[in-house]
Amino acid sequence: MSRLLRCVIACGAIPLAVGTLIYALWLATRWDGLTVAGFFWIPIGFAVILVGLIALLWHFTEQMARRELTWARFGNVVLTAALLLINFPTAAFFVFSARDISSKYTLKVVNNSDRVIESFVASAPGVNIEFGSMSPGHSMQRSMHFSTEGELTFTARDHDGELTGVIEGYVTNGLGNRLTIMHLRNDLNYTVEWRGGLNGHTTTRVESLTAKRIE
Repeated sequence: MSRLLRCVIACGAIPLAVGTLIYALWLATRWDGLTVAGFFWIPIGFAVILVGLIALLWHFTEQMARRELTWARFGNVVLTAALLLINFPTAAFFVFSARDISSKYTLKVVNNSDRVIESFVASAPGVNIEFGSMSPGHSMQRSMHFSTEGELTFTARDHDGELTGVIEGYVTNGLGNRLTIMHLRNDLNYTVEWRGGLNGHTTTRVESLTAKRIE
């Protein structure tokens, strides 16, 4: 394998390895600095790939001009080109996946009351999610993306009828990377706990609220 072809392989492997490392570390830590590093690395990586593509084309035309292009060498060219090009869909996956994760709002509902919740529906702009039935002591969790700004409310039904309330007074598109836990209690009372940080381990705020019966 020629020195030029080795250089081309490095131009494909380095952006792929660095991009994957940044994405993996961001998944593990959710550190904002890695998000910035990722956006800076994208144009740098693409520039390196462009250099690799130019060098690969040079190598290919040189082999053709010298009539030294065997099937084995042609196979090396194809594999090297694939290594360079695979960076593009991989980078797109990392960007859209990180965007999806960052904007994903997770709501966990815990039935701490002494009655069965026959139905629980969370509603917000662009969101209408049915959680289903929950027995006392059970919980359910759903993730959602908001289309615009507004309130996050709920409607629940037990054996006495329907009740409604506000989970969060303001939500908007892009509000994510957090966990909201709603504890349903007796006498129409409920508690909402907001958690941030990696996987929602850090409690940032807790509010005690009262639902209303729907006549």
